[in-house]
Amino acid sequence: KSGMKIFSTADFTITLVNGCGEFYTVCNKVKYLGLRNKDGKQITLEGKTTQPANSNKADGMIFNNSGVDYIVSFNPLALKVTQGNKMLVEQSGKWE
Repeated sequence: KSGMKIFSTADFTITLVNGCGEFYTVCNKVKYLGLRNKDGKQITLEGKTTQPANSNKADGMIFNNSGVDYIVSFNPLALKVTQGNKMLVEQSGKWE
């Protein structure tokens, strides 16, 4: 299905789903299904795409979970997890 992509980093396997159609469509209804490889712990988050001003193509996605932001940027592909100004995770990834 075109609205879904999977990417992996050193520690995580993450499925991203765009609920508005094509994967790169600007959307306020996207999902993050994250799997932590070492213990199989899963997390499901809902969020929205990020995109350059005046663009209708997403360049990333952002999700929030109790004050923690999960930021996926597509180019280059990376996962950042931040809490306030503290970086918890920063890993580059590749599309599966």
